[in-house]
Amino acid sequence: MVSKVGKEQDETGHPRWFDPASEDDTQELKNWCSFHWEQTVMHGIKTNNAAAYHYCCLSFSKKGCLKKNTHPPFQSASVLKIPGLRNARSPADLYKWLRERIADHQRLGKKAVFPSVNMPHIELDSEEESGECQSAELLKKRCEDLDQKIRQLADDNQRLLASSKCWCLKYQELLASREEERYSFGELTPQKAVKTDDSNSSLLFL
Repeated sequence: MVSKVGKEQDETGHPRWFDPASEDDTQELKNWCSFHWEQTVMHGIKTNNAAAYHYCCLSFSKKGCLKKNTHPPFQSASVLKIPGLRNARSPADLYKWLRERIADHQRLGKKAVFPSVNMPHIELDSEEESGECQSAELLKKRCEDLDQKIRQLADDNQRLLASSKCWCLKYQELLASREEERYSFGELTPQKAVKTDDSNSSLLFL
């Protein structure tokens, strides 16, 4: 549905999200309140066909559309039975009241939607829960992948450690072998006699 004051739905037919920090959204909501204060709220009251407000979807339904919009009864009430709306006297009062309802939605962890008129009920909570379930599944798969990589790295580390120990042992064996060869060579080499220069003509054996 497209009202005279802007879109109430996105391209997929779902309620349009409302950004409380957006100046454009804020101004559009004020324009929306100015229009529907007269056309929806006050006109229904004056003709004894008061509109109903649906807390679940931040939506109003004119009397002729109540049955087909399927909003839960416990989430719906006539504007004449809601003190904040019954006592409103201007579009500014309607705007203030709706901003409080939007804040209530956010405190409950729900996304803020742009108010609408004659909008069918949408299970916003179910969509959010579905998104949370998908996120949980992705997170679970990510954890499983990381766990598998950790086990693989641990196995690789053990193999590298075993290989390094093997090479270290071989290196030590090689050093020991070289030492044995050096001593064996010294024992097999014949000693040479060298005459000294002193008066006793002593000999040194090398």
